[in-house]
Amino acid sequence: MRLTLPSSGPAFGGPLKSNVRPQMPRLLRPIAFVAGVLIANACLSAQATHCTTDEQIFFNCKVRSGKLISVCASKNLSAESGYVQYRFGPLGRLELQYPATRLEEPEHFALESHRPYQAESELLHFSVGEHEYSVYQVHGTDTIPHNTAGVLVSGPSIRAKGEPSFSNLRCLPGRIERLGELSGSVPLAQ
Repeated sequence: MRLTLPSSGPAFGGPLKSNVRPQMPRLLRPIAFVAGVLIANACLSAQATHCTTDEQIFFNCKVRSGKLISVCASKNLSAESGYVQYRFGPLGRLELQYPATRLEEPEHFALESHRPYQAESELLHFSVGEHEYSVYQVHGTDTIPHNTAGVLVSGPSIRAKGEPSFSNLRCLPGRIERLGELSGSVPLAQ
């Protein structure tokens, strides 16, 4: 009878093969869960934006072209002081900033809110030259399951024969929508 010895395994410097997975002790599981939640929140708050760290973010999203739409405001925003600015373009390279300076008052904007059939919508309106802009957010309900956000732009250069009279830049998922919180600091639309 011939005896053969194994040539692999832990005794011979090879890997240990096992079907047993190492498990985290039960006491560490809640700590690991909380750590995961904190890391996820940090990633969400680190979302790309045109707003600076010393500003409030009232609206922020990325559109299909990869450009960002941001509505930023000073930390001290109120009906009497502070500024609101709309910023659009690729991260780090603005194509439009309105108003051009941060010294302006929020009176250049008008806020509009609707609550039809238990749905909610907020629109922040402003004009630049012949173009009108409306940053919008719509939150549906069970009966109207429609959640969307973006900016509508209308003006003479957008209107073409047989084409819609506006451009709708829709936000991708993963957006910040707090336009309703501008109420009291930005004039209401008439």
